[in-house]
Amino acid sequence: MKLIGNLNAPYPFPKGSRQKLFVAFFHGLFVYLFLLFYKPFGVDTLPDSAVYLIGYFVCLFITGVIWFFVWPQIFPKWFESKTWNVKKELLFFSSEGLSVSVLNYFYHYTFAPDLAPDYTFPEFIRITMLVALILFLVSVTVLKRVLLSWNLKNEISQDLKQGEAIPTTKVTVKGNALKFGELDVSVDEFLFARSDNNYTTFFFWKDESLKKELLRVSLKSVAEQFSEVEGIVRCHKSFIVNKDKIINISGNARSKNITLENYSAPIPVSRSTPNEMLES
Repeated sequence: MKLIGNLNAPYPFPKGSRQKLFVAFFHGLFVYLFLLFYKPFGVDTLPDSAVYLIGYFVCLFITGVIWFFVWPQIFPKWFESKTWNVKKELLFFSSEGLSVSVLNYFYHYTFAPDLAPDYTFPEFIRITMLVALILFLVSVTVLKRVLLSWNLKNEISQDLKQGEAIPTTKVTVKGNALKFGELDVSVDEFLFARSDNNYTTFFFWKDESLKKELLRVSLKSVAEQFSEVEGIVRCHKSFIVNKDKIINISGNARSKNITLENYSAPIPVSRSTPNEMLES
């Protein structure tokens, strides 16, 4: 499936208490409505099944609140919004689903032990994880758009309150001659540039996918044209990177690499390039 085929694609993690409570409530409400229609665990025999199913809503809402508020405090690096992606979101849903399975099991056998008494704990896990998978698919198609729109509105609102324009830096990179054209580079979208003999390939993250453009120009000329742009550095004889997109620096003095947002392959770093030069 295209939506989850790229597990490293970025995914918005809820920001602030309001968004986290909204997402936890959305998850609980979706599951409640789904169970109201599907009616597993024999609850269709209850005359007040709609009331009984509210308990499952509460179980998921409480778990969601714990997951959104507690775990990011314990593991802040793992939950950094700039490194959050579809793979992490899937792991998040899986662990949350397993926890909800425990609550669902005890809730069911505490308040309705006579309903489907042969249901085992593994059976509860199976059904709960199936519902969690459906909820995950809904989230990456619907909830993702809501969060992205919400975050964009918040950023615009903040900039307007501060009386500042939204910064958008663009650089027009000119080819070696007029006939070889030019390329408008948005620094916010720019990941890195790679030397390809007499050409340079530019890599961007735009519209939630990796894009690349080829221009006949030397990397040396590109570096000169980017010289006034803050955050763009030449880390290797064949690479120029946007250091704001760096998420990891690995290796040692003999061999060093960097990892960029939305690009899984490592980028080499020359031995003469200090780590301080790559840090934002």
